[in-house]
Parts: sequence; structure tokens; C-alpha cells
Amino acid sequence: LVDPSPVTQIARKIVNSNGLSDRVSCIQKPIGQAHLPQKVDIIVSVFTGNFLLQEDLLPALFLARDRFLKPSGVMLPDSAEMHIVPVSAAELFEENIACWTQSSQGINFSCAASLAANQVYASRGELSAADFLTEPQKVMSLDFNTAGKAACSEELDFLISRTGLCHGFLGWFKMRLAQQWLSTSPDEPRTHWSQIYLPLELPLELRAGDSLNLKLLRPQFGDWTWVTSHGGRTFR
Repeated sequence: LVDPSPVTQIARKIVNSNGLSDRVSCIQKPIGQAHLPQKVDIIVSVFTGNFLLQEDLLPALFLARDRFLKPSGVMLPDSAEMHIVPVSAAELFEENIACWTQSSQGINFSCAASLAANQVYASRGELSAADFLTEPQKVMSLDFNTAGKAACSEELDFLISRTGLCHGFLGWFKMRLAQQWLSTSPDEPRTHWSQIYLPLELPLELRAGDSLNLKLLRPQFGDWTWVTSHGGRTFR
């Protein structure tokens, strides 16, 4: 068990109190600074952040794989997929974006609205009420056995199937654990991961049959950029 935080000391106490100290070692170090006596048969990890790439945890997993996993070794999870969908989410938009356009106690805060619209929001509650305006699409897949970088540079075209106001995009991921998939979708049982909300600065009126283009970019250890195009207009 390798973890840089003091919780490792609690894990060590649990190991000792259950008579497992001859089989379980607890190492309180970042994985990049850890030293193991031999390579391992399996790596079990939770190096996935919200929408897979948040927190930039996966590069540490790839480092552990390259340094410590036997050639015939197994990873759990061993792959993941990112999914995204345009949504109508009036309550979420009002709470996080539109609220800045309203004066309070005589103070005009509207200049902060564009900053608020350039944030990535994580939520496990409000996003479950968002209405999908079409079917979700897979953004990308990542094979943990071979990947060397955790980055995203993808372009998607959506065919809108439901008329409504688009307030942004809802994203999540799923990962493979042996023969089963664990999804962090709002339609699945809740996990400790959150879905993410990528807002638009202004709601976009869409009709069934419209085309909506999304360019989604995130370099490793960088920031998300999302560029939306519809009807000759582009929103970044």
C-alpha cells in the first residue's frame, strides 16, 4: 500500500491489528519516491479524477506501471472511457453563472459572469437533474496498459434530438475492472466521483435536428478548453 498522506499510518495500524504485517507493507511516500524490493503482479489504483483527467493523477499511475509492474502483470482498472452530452440545466446555470449578472445591495457583479462561465464545476447532486438534449457520446478511451500521457484533444458533432435551452455540457467517465465496468454517470449508482459541468456563458437555444459541434481540449497538467459551434456562431 503506497500513499503520501498520514492516512498510511492508520492503514499500518489496521494491518498490524489484523495480523497481516507479514504480508502487507504500508509505504508513506509519493509513488515516484517509493522503492519496492521486487516488481508486482497486480496494481490496484484509484488514480482517476472526476471526468478521468481531473487532478492529473494518471501520470503517477503510468509511472508506477513502468517501474513496478511485471511484464505479465495486471492493472485494476486497466482502461477507461470519457463521455459527454449537451444538457439543459437551468437551475445549475442560475446558481453558478446567471447569478453574477444580478445586482445585489446596489453592487453590479456582472463582470464576474464570464469568469464563472470559465470554471469546471463538479457535482454529484444537481447534475442528476440535468436534461440530456441528445444521446451522450464517447469522448475518448485510455488504455492504462500502454498510455504514456493523460491528455484530451477531441472534436465531437452532436445531432440534437430534443428542443430546449443548452446551458453547457455534462461529462463523466467509466472504467473497466476485469470484466465489469464502473460508471460515474448520473444514471448509475452514486460513487465518490462527481460528474462535471462545462457551462456556456449564455444559454443556447437548440431545436431537434440541429447540429452542435464541440472541441474539447486538455493538455496533461493543463486546463480544460471547450469550444462550442452552432449556426455559424462559436463560443469559447
